[in-house]
Amino acid sequence: MSRKEAHGKPCPYCQRQMDLRSFHLEPTRDHVIPQSKGGRKTIICCRLCNSIKADMLPSQWEAYMAANPGWWLLTRAERRARARAPREAVREAKYGPRKPQRQGSPPAKPVVVPPELIWVWVPGKTPARVRINTPAEPEPQPSRSDEACPP
Repeated sequence: MSRKEAHGKPCPYCQRQMDLRSFHLEPTRDHVIPQSKGGRKTIICCRLCNSIKADMLPSQWEAYMAANPGWWLLTRAERRARARAPREAVREAKYGPRKPQRQGSPPAKPVVVPPELIWVWVPGKTPARVRINTPAEPEPQPSRSDEACPP
């Protein structure tokens, strides 16, 4: 059967009428057993069923439809999450539960710069050391013994 012949006929999966004018109900060719698993037999079903079924085997697809009656009324995110559930169960049985994913990196610690490392540079002048939030200390005076020494 061609896609044009399928127009107006019910989808074999969800039983809604396929329609060439509707994106989700447009007839598409679906591999009953996915090509990735060696399937060759195809049928015509609506685009929504075909995209949700993805690479599920017929037994997995039947279980999905039985567990989610009226699934075509769900939002896109809900449909994807529910379609992933059988595959996740198989993966968990093989490899164990997934590790929880980190939700972003931890907040960065603030950078603390010691006051003795802060310098102010003004073009044309010698760089000057600046004290921040510290009491002003008198500049050390050169001792008189340093001045009295001959070169």
